[in-house]
Amino acid sequence: MPAESLSYASTLPLPKAIQALLDQHPSVARFIDDFATPQAFERRIATLDHPAERRRLLSERLLSQHKNSSPKVIANCKRLAEASTYTVTTGHQLNLFGGPAFFVYKIAHTIAMAKALEAQHPGVHIVPLFWMASEDHDIAEINHVQGKNALHLWENAGSGAAGRLSLTTLGTVTEEFLNDLPDDGAPWHDLLKQYAQCTTLADATRLMVDALFGDYGVVALDADDRELKRAFAPVMRRELEQRLAKPAVDQATAELTQLGFLAPVSPREVNLFYLSEGQRDGILFEGHRYVAGSALNADLNEAIALMDAHPERFSPNVVMRPVYQEFLLPNLAYIGGAGEMSYWLQLKDVFEALEVRFPLLLPRNGAVVFNERESGLLDTLGYSVADAFTDLDELKRAYVLGDDASDQVLAEAANGLLSIYSSIDAHLTAIDGSLHQRVQASLAKQIKELEQLEKSAFRARKQQNEVAMKRIERLHESVFPKGRFQERYRSFFELDRYVGHKLIQHCVAHFDPFEPSLHAFRSKG
Repeated sequence: MPAESLSYASTLPLPKAIQALLDQHPSVARFIDDFATPQAFERRIATLDHPAERRRLLSERLLSQHKNSSPKVIANCKRLAEASTYTVTTGHQLNLFGGPAFFVYKIAHTIAMAKALEAQHPGVHIVPLFWMASEDHDIAEINHVQGKNALHLWENAGSGAAGRLSLTTLGTVTEEFLNDLPDDGAPWHDLLKQYAQCTTLADATRLMVDALFGDYGVVALDADDRELKRAFAPVMRRELEQRLAKPAVDQATAELTQLGFLAPVSPREVNLFYLSEGQRDGILFEGHRYVAGSALNADLNEAIALMDAHPERFSPNVVMRPVYQEFLLPNLAYIGGAGEMSYWLQLKDVFEALEVRFPLLLPRNGAVVFNERESGLLDTLGYSVADAFTDLDELKRAYVLGDDASDQVLAEAANGLLSIYSSIDAHLTAIDGSLHQRVQASLAKQIKELEQLEKSAFRARKQQNEVAMKRIERLHESVFPKGRFQERYRSFFELDRYVGHKLIQHCVAHFDPFEPSLHAFRSKG
């Protein structure tokens, strides 16, 4: 399989802070524990001491969730009770049928990291773990999937915590999506049918992760779990009582902003939600009472009593969710996208305030897949893979102009006009200074006419290269369908066919876990 590794800087420039994280720049050191180098992992493995009772609980709950999973997954669930076992983690929303392909790339990077760490540390077991965002309630972000020819929408998904959504309302979406997959996408047809028969979206996502990654031992954790939340309740109680997270995030946000870095998260006074039937409402602190929609209205003692009795009703928000994750897991590192890394950089002080370890952070690898036709376009046009990421208008202009000398003629004409008008201006203004403006107006008119001639010549050359222009458009559309990067638009189930249904294997084999980059996979038929 032809594959090529490309830097993000040469293809899809990352936010300033995330590039600084990759470059191990001192400007971001204050917002992390350490840079994710092999040496940092070695130090983390040597010092991470996860409580034995928390390990046992995690292992028990995972085994309960993975009763029907593959043997390697079940073995990893059991190993997590052992002191010599650690995790590397990624997470994602529970998008319908996995959503865009980068869901797969995140997990593949986690697998590659687990493999690399185990090779470097004999006697240590590293579990690649997928944190299911089962308590997310942004249903409009997850209730659709892009097929080859159409967008397929789960119209009656419902509301509340995503993982609890019932799949009985899927209707004809599964059949429509299956019909929109290319014919030779058949290896995944049975999986998608089984997915649709699951009770909840969390169950379906776990099934899919196990089917795609079970051979690698990937464990999927649904933390919307009564017993896991009971263990985390003391931390949530501190957030209720002391409201520590907001000032900590605000301080980091001010520092990040001063450095010119993005800080996407805006903390709430209380960074918890309250879950009720079909609802997930943010908890507000109003007049010394805790209020969440119509489901909660309690003073502090009443809220704590309710948390003690029903911990499953309390849900960490975007600020507290990472704290919950790291509290539960013997985790070494979190691997995520640029947006995730940006908000993780706001959170170190929250972890310190709540006395929870902060993980190593690593931006994920990405990928783009060229099918046989698109790969042929690269060769026909004489482009490198990196060229395909260039702005479409720039691609067309560079192709049309090539070595054409007419541009040089027009440039020389423009320079000549400037020289001539400079002489004219000097002569006339010596006679009457008020003539300067008329000279400049005349020059501007001539320059504008030259620009119009240049545009006309360019349009004519584009028409003469109409076939090539169409090819460039098709190539650019393959990388940026509908203006979005392929991995954030196309489904894994479509792209996988172009590489012989081995896209996951190729990603695991080619992704460098310590040096994230963008990988291009080209089908050669």
